[in-house]
Amino acid sequence: MLPLKPCRMKCLEKFMEEDRQKCFAEYWAIGNHDNRGRYISSLITISKPKTHRVVEDNVKLREIVCKYEIIIQGNNQAICRECFRRTFGETIGFTERVTSKKKESFSGIIAPDGRGKFAPANKTKMEDLQSAESHILSFPSYESHYCRNRNSKRTKTAALFSFVIDKNPNNREIHHKILVSGHTHMECDADHAAIEREKKRTGMKINHPNDWYQLVRSCKCKKPFKVFVMEGQHFLDFNSLTKTSGPYLMKKVDTEVLSEEESFRELSIRRRGKSTLPTSLPMIHEGPVSVSAEKKDILELLPLIDNVFHDFYKNLKVDNIRNIDPDLEELDADA
Repeated sequence: MLPLKPCRMKCLEKFMEEDRQKCFAEYWAIGNHDNRGRYISSLITISKPKTHRVVEDNVKLREIVCKYEIIIQGNNQAICRECFRRTFGETIGFTERVTSKKKESFSGIIAPDGRGKFAPANKTKMEDLQSAESHILSFPSYESHYCRNRNSKRTKTAALFSFVIDKNPNNREIHHKILVSGHTHMECDADHAAIEREKKRTGMKINHPNDWYQLVRSCKCKKPFKVFVMEGQHFLDFNSLTKTSGPYLMKKVDTEVLSEEESFRELSIRRRGKSTLPTSLPMIHEGPVSVSAEKKDILELLPLIDNVFHDFYKNLKVDNIRNIDPDLEELDADA
């Protein structure tokens, strides 16, 4: 609901804010788009103008006159169009569409909104989709070694959640949403798109990671981004909790998918005899993270980077290890 503005009908003086708020709340409780349209239509009276003023040639005369009312405790009270729209929190386009439909209707009853209720002409037929799905399912399937690495990450995630709960007794539940394959759109995708748009809009040159921090901070969003710069001490080795000396023991369980009707199953991963938790966790890396030798070819891109930043890239620590990501080490071991 929007506040009223001064008008010729003096609606601001006529209607109490509390009454308008009740009208607004009951109106939006209707919920359904078509029902809202019918209610708005019932409050609009369309008639032909009784008189016309003398105007210059080629000026289109007004064909109809609309009177707007709101009902307060059973009494219909006249209100101007703008205050009518502000009271119910509707857009100009919505009220104009309702008025147009009522004008075109013989009996004054507006037709339901037909938008979104018809299949688009270019929509793929269901039988074609089923045929394509059957064809794909006919291919031979096998387990990828990437799945084993994904299971390893799930194990570390379970250890992380258990550690947080055990350390904070007030937090008894952590909800972890697992995206369904084929429906992996996340809220952060819109954030990434906003960053890309800002990069194109400003043409900002990225020479150093700090430039990305500034770009993200400058994005024009309804809720500005907050940038938290992660240092080495912020990356902890939760995998240490599941090792031989750790307090948690990872167990193999059935991987079947539970239906919505089934209740959650409980699984204790505390290792028998290990009742104490470590006071702190080791960092994943004790020092600066090395880049693999195969990625050192970034130096070939230095001509594209301002000279003042060259030393940053020249001084990067190089390691001959192919994969430096600890989450990928087990993947290499399985390969």
